[in-house]
Amino acid sequence: MGIRKDNVEPILILLNIRCVYKYVCNERIMRVERIYDSPRGGVRVLVDRLWPRGISKDAAVLNKWAKELTPSTELRKAYHDGMVWQEFKIAYMLELENVDDTDWQYLDDENIVLLTAAKKVPNHAHVLLEFWQRRNSS
Repeated sequence: MGIRKDNVEPILILLNIRCVYKYVCNERIMRVERIYDSPRGGVRVLVDRLWPRGISKDAAVLNKWAKELTPSTELRKAYHDGMVWQEFKIAYMLELENVDDTDWQYLDDENIVLLTAAKKVPNHAHVLLEFWQRRNSS
């Protein structure tokens, strides 16, 4: 099936000081949002290895928690200890190469919202979004 370059492009939308990265890919939409923001529809998938502080499981309104798609504990700690962003991104993409095909089922729906507690943009959820887009374009 594949994806044509003219129908896949990252879109940065600024809404009330909230950054949302979105890919549209063969009628499938995936975007990144902070878990602390109000739910705005879609299949909500948490992509943090640790549960976000200060939010209950009920308030999170999650459909899935995809721990298998998150950076390893070692990589996460290395990044927090000062690893350069570009090095982190490459290392995380290498980890994603080794994820079982069955673990990608978390992202098989049509309107996916990748949720993270991370404030920094870009963050690991954006790397996952980029990897997913590349994976589905081949």
